[in-house]
Amino acid sequence: MSPLAAILAFLVAQDDLDAILQRLSSDEFEIRESAQRQLHEYLKDDGKVERLREAAKGLEIDAQQRVKAVLEAHARRKEGWIAFIRRGEETRTLWIVRPDGTDARALTQGIDVDFNQVPMWSPDAAKLVFVADAQVYGVDVEGKNLRKLTAGEARNSAPLWSPDGASVVFSSYFFDGKSNRGSSTWKAVNPDGTGLRDLPHDAWAWRRGGRDFSPDGSRRCDAWAGRIRVSDPDGHNPRPITAAQGNGVPVWSPDGQWIAYSSTRRDLPRIYVTDPDGKAERLITAGEGYFYGATWSPDSRRLCFVSTKPDFEGICVIDLDGKNLKILTDRVCFAPSWSPSTPFKR
Repeated sequence: MSPLAAILAFLVAQDDLDAILQRLSSDEFEIRESAQRQLHEYLKDDGKVERLREAAKGLEIDAQQRVKAVLEAHARRKEGWIAFIRRGEETRTLWIVRPDGTDARALTQGIDVDFNQVPMWSPDAAKLVFVADAQVYGVDVEGKNLRKLTAGEARNSAPLWSPDGASVVFSSYFFDGKSNRGSSTWKAVNPDGTGLRDLPHDAWAWRRGGRDFSPDGSRRCDAWAGRIRVSDPDGHNPRPITAAQGNGVPVWSPDGQWIAYSSTRRDLPRIYVTDPDGKAERLITAGEGYFYGATWSPDSRRLCFVSTKPDFEGICVIDLDGKNLKILTDRVCFAPSWSPSTPFKR
């Protein structure tokens, strides 16, 4: 249907002849004459008018569907992606999936991804870095531009993005067989693999031992002697926020209101959350099995984690109140990592 016919169909469906004539009078004379002739022809035939009304309904439904699709796409971008490592028959591969379990896709092939190293998202959620064969790799979220960022005899691990996304920082361990001694350093490299450089030894040491910062950088949380602590950014003035022991790997929520962590206080690993003051602790995962590896949704309303049961081992998502558990994967998977809100197109 032509744009003109679409306009007429919509207006006729509204039974508003005045609106039709007003719309026609706003156009150029030649178009107005043509449109008036078409309109008169339509109005002479009740059947044509009825067909126009039906067409208008269809257009209206189509418009609603288009708007709904746009809103859904926007919501999906806000929800982001979840990256994880999936075990195959011969190798482990890097995958991403939407939080509702759709659009699962592999980003790597032919390299064995280290499932003990969590893949890390760039600040704009457009790229991932990960470890395979003791080297750092990078890949776009579309699965393109897979590149090896490091090389050599050193064993490289724990890659992180700088806050501006301009550098990838990682730990590098080199063992000297002649002296029988090893040394660890922090290095940085550009996302395209150029510009390899050394960093001061303690520049990124805060990442060791399961430490994490609040989103505004004003506080730090860590695990010490089996308890979760909150302290100043430099580690001063630590304050335990959990009474029970067996806690570790704290992760601060994006909104700064919660800290998620794993706990073995009930023998098997479980996931808990608490507020930064330690006054609202609650168990998120329950039941038979192991639950660990928590990562937050961008809106801080959900958690993704690894669930290991006798008949299942994979990635799940759950609401912050412990409800609406959803299984995302059907195979053995590890190391989930939820992206920031995604600005790129699907």
